[in-house]
Amino acid sequence: MAHVYARPHHMLQTEEEVLDIVEDDPSTSTREIARQVNVSQHKMGGLECVITGLMDEFPNFFHHRKHAREIFTLGIILMSFAVALINVTPGGIYMFHLFDTYSAGISLLCSALFEAIAVSWFYGLDRFTQDVEAMLGLKPGIYWRICWKFISPSFIVCVVMFGLFYHQPLQYNDYYYPGWAEWVGWGLALSSIVMIPVVAIIQIMKIKGSCRETSAEHFTDRRARRNQKK
Repeated sequence: MAHVYARPHHMLQTEEEVLDIVEDDPSTSTREIARQVNVSQHKMGGLECVITGLMDEFPNFFHHRKHAREIFTLGIILMSFAVALINVTPGGIYMFHLFDTYSAGISLLCSALFEAIAVSWFYGLDRFTQDVEAMLGLKPGIYWRICWKFISPSFIVCVVMFGLFYHQPLQYNDYYYPGWAEWVGWGLALSSIVMIPVVAIIQIMKIKGSCRETSAEHFTDRRARRNQKK
């Protein structure tokens, strides 16, 4: 935007200034419509993952209900719409900045870290490589395997630690958020992070046996266990 209008970057630091330019210029308004359509398609794809995951997790609840998927999808969309309405209030930009800072930053990095560790170290990199080869017909090279097991987790840990050690007070323009607002933000971030180890502990506690036996039950390949029982 700064390049198109030959304006210094510091004059385009806030969302309001960019939106003012978009509203004043019909050409950028057209591009904005196209951008919103693209963003909407991306968001709907993410929403579909959430809906499918929840319905697969609780099949008994949804299976015998007529039009369960349509009704559940409508409920999720209405709930998301109701929560998003706060962003169009006079102070909505401050809430949007709070959500954008905490909900899509460290929580995504930590989720990716847990995923990389679970797949490469617990499920097993060899098994994962075999799964990829079965699906694509090609075995991932040594570069990808090293990245999955060592480089990616290490890089994510460094990024997360850097963000925690050099955390700056939340600020939007000249406004500094109060302390309780930052606690709300960290609550949003931890709401998705904490669920991963909590659910893992609950699942391990459900299985009788020693810690080693329960860990083997959850962290080894189910197909291999079935073959061993046969």
